Amino acid sequence: MVYPTIGDYELSVYNLKNFVLAPQFKGGIPVLNKSGVFPQGLSGSSGGQSVVYPILVNTKKLALRCWIKDPGNVKERYTKVRAYLLSDPSSYFVDFGYVDEGIFVNGSIYPISYMEWIEGKTLARFLDDNINNRIVVQELANKFLIMVTHLHRKHISHGDLQDGNIIVYKSGNSMDLKLVDYDCVFVPTLQNWSNPNDLQGIADYQHPKRSNQNSEKSDYFSELIIYLSLLVYSERPDLWNKGQEKKLLFSANDFKPPYSSPIFLTLEDLSPDIQHLTSELKRFCSVSDTDKLLPLEQLISSSPKPSTFSNVDFIEDFFKPVTTATIPKEKELAGKVASRELEEFFLRNQPTTVTDIPNISPAPLPPVAHSPAPPPPVTQSPKLSIWKPIFPLIGILLIILATAIYFSTAKTASVTIYATLNWQATGVTLNKNSVMYINYISGNWTVDGSEYEPVGPEGYTEQISALIWNPSKCKLLQNASFGTLLGKINNGPVFEVGRSKLLMASNEGELFLSINDSYNCVGDNQGEIVVGIIAK
Repeated sequence: MVYPTIGDYELSVYNLKNFVLAPQFKGGIPVLNKSGVFPQGLSGSSGGQSVVYPILVNTKKLALRCWIKDPGNVKERYTKVRAYLLSDPSSYFVDFGYVDEGIFVNGSIYPISYMEWIEGKTLARFLDDNINNRIVVQELANKFLIMVTHLHRKHISHGDLQDGNIIVYKSGNSMDLKLVDYDCVFVPTLQNWSNPNDLQGIADYQHPKRSNQNSEKSDYFSELIIYLSLLVYSERPDLWNKGQEKKLLFSANDFKPPYSSPIFLTLEDLSPDIQHLTSELKRFCSVSDTDKLLPLEQLISSSPKPSTFSNVDFIEDFFKPVTTATIPKEKELAGKVASRELEEFFLRNQPTTVTDIPNISPAPLPPVAHSPAPPPPVTQSPKLSIWKPIFPLIGILLIILATAIYFSTAKTASVTIYATLNWQATGVTLNKNSVMYINYISGNWTVDGSEYEPVGPEGYTEQISALIWNPSKCKLLQNASFGTLLGKINNGPVFEVGRSKLLMASNEGELFLSINDSYNCVGDNQGEIVVGIIAK
């Protein structure tokens, strides 16, 4: 069958009421750009085998996809994939379908497909806007990891993972991801479905020896390419070229031996996590059987973890939590946290020039033969009695004043930490010997939200924590309960935060926070907490 050209489709779409037959578009109108003039006014976008037009149906926007080349086995695949996702839904896919008699063009009827329209940006365009925001790029990497882990648990692969098929959209106060273009999607009901040239894909995202037979492992290579690229961009935003698309950090030539391209040399100087995944990528490229590749979460869990507590000196439990809903200003803070514990903390860390104070005992009193007469009663001055209750208040005011002076140049931040993400950058950096106070403000979260009630940053009780699945695999810190708020400075050792933590750092580094639940286990978590951070 010879399919219409884009120009042919535009005439029918512009007159949608008369020529688009698919019932999903009944009553719809094509979305026009600012010019509104036919045919330039149509907001269509073409690529590969098809052209896509946004159509507004009542208050809902749908994508109308028309083929300019033979779509092959798309009809059968869409039917099977849609039936499977209706029986076992996934939040990363949108409603879609295939219609045999979809559109009337040049006197003939042609098939179309439809898909729910997502208001967001492709991965590449999102990076254009946010490449210099390290925290956002790191969160994007975490969201991507959560998505692919979810797909692995359901034995699903997309088959054509690349920047143009990943949509980043706003979800509440955060971001989330959706996948589009389902021409190569694999679901378990396609296990024994044999079709030649089943897989497509862009070479800059695909293994050089990729099989053209789809399976649940089809995304393993492209997942690593995308995730590693995002981690690198969070550390080296200068490596992103604004406006680029259809590739991220790597090109197909980088996947050929001896794996010594300039980009590999650049990655050798970045963080240990990036170096570890770069080594895994080189190993992936040398594998001839792509069925032997490993899923992304397994690669991450095999990354070496520090096991000592060498770079942080802890000072436990001096502050009681500040329970206000926002981080107060420095002077307001001084009044709220002033206490005997605060005074003790600063006194303990005050430098002194006295290095050796001898233990001097008073000389013994001479013996007496009899008890002396009791002294006459002392009459207290009325003025002194009036002032006596005020003396403690004066001491408290002095502590408040000292605290205000100490924190007058402090950095403050209010940060949301999500249960569905692992290490999240706070944007707060410690200098050597600086003091930081992390304090719970609000919110709660769960580990496996379908099974256990929400808790705060102190995590679950020991009894409940012992019931949660596979602690050796899923805990970031084994001696802390599931759900506990954890911290680390750069790539240093992990420490427990809980509801509050006061610490001094022996070296420089950025603070990262996380729920105590590892990368490959956070997909079923729910909730978030807000913490305040004060650094001096």
